[in-house]
Amino acid sequence: MVANLLRRSSFALAAFTVLALARVQAGCSPFGASDGTPSSDASTTNSDASSGSDGGGTTDATSTCGADLTSDPLNCGACGKSCEGAACTAGVCAPVLIASQLPGKPVGIAVDDKEYFVVIDGVAVLRKAKDAAPSVSATPLVAAQKGAAYIAIAAGKVCWTSSLHVECAPSDGSASPTEYTPFNTATFRGIATTLDLMYLANTEQQEVLVVPYGKATQATLSGFATGIEGLALDAAENLYITTSSGVLNRRSVVSTKTVPETVAKGYNALAGVAVDETYVYVAEQPDAAGRGTIWRRRKDSKDVADRGEAFVSKQGTPTGLAVDAKYLYWTDAATSEVWRKLK
Repeated sequence: MVANLLRRSSFALAAFTVLALARVQAGCSPFGASDGTPSSDASTTNSDASSGSDGGGTTDATSTCGADLTSDPLNCGACGKSCEGAACTAGVCAPVLIASQLPGKPVGIAVDDKEYFVVIDGVAVLRKAKDAAPSVSATPLVAAQKGAAYIAIAAGKVCWTSSLHVECAPSDGSASPTEYTPFNTATFRGIATTLDLMYLANTEQQEVLVVPYGKATQATLSGFATGIEGLALDAAENLYITTSSGVLNRRSVVSTKTVPETVAKGYNALAGVAVDETYVYVAEQPDAAGRGTIWRRRKDSKDVADRGEAFVSKQGTPTGLAVDAKYLYWTDAATSEVWRKLK
């Protein structure tokens, strides 16, 4: 059974994203079609997304280290907290641009210890060292990826979705990609991977397929909110699912529960999602004023009206999300850029 196979799997990330073709209004899919309306009033929030606040800072300038914690980039928000070259404003480290002028629209993003991998729709899957300057060009891993959207990585294998099929390749580019096409009626967006399994968001049926590499579907997970989009899997074997109807779902992949839990609602349309030990991050598509927001919400919050804090605000079209031990990474499909920010 899937439960036993999953328990044997080791989890190494995956950040999962979704293709955004244009700036959208509340309730619209990042793919351009309406998949429903927000589940509740999108004004319900714990943080004003239009304020420019990026969360996690302090306005108290007093400190035991003699620094101004509101503006000192070496002591930003707390003594000894360095912004690593970024500015410190109101006790918060600013985001840092790590890739610009990409050859197309960046959508999915995934990270490993040394590199990040970005899907450029219709162009390529690119790889680039995390510490490389923004002006350094990324290296193509695979070319000509028409319709590609989400990407995930586990144990040196990079996999991405593209309509009716999924492709995987070694992250070091040592071999050509393998195409998996055991599917007949599916349009894939989100993807999460482990050593053994692929989790694939099928928008045709509003379900998640659980598929061992190169084999037939092992299980089907259903019951998600309308407009299934992004996927992220954490080390506790919880699958997080974003939807274009503004709902964040969660489901234990080893549980016998058939109905996913509604974790949070009231967002505009959601795209990518990423999780770490403490937080879940979601990419909210632009509002009527054209502002996109990345929200950070505690995983242990029990309040479905709690959207979390606006961790990064006033974005173009934040699409793909990924996390490592230090940073949140994201693509902006509107500006053809990749950014990161200290968590």
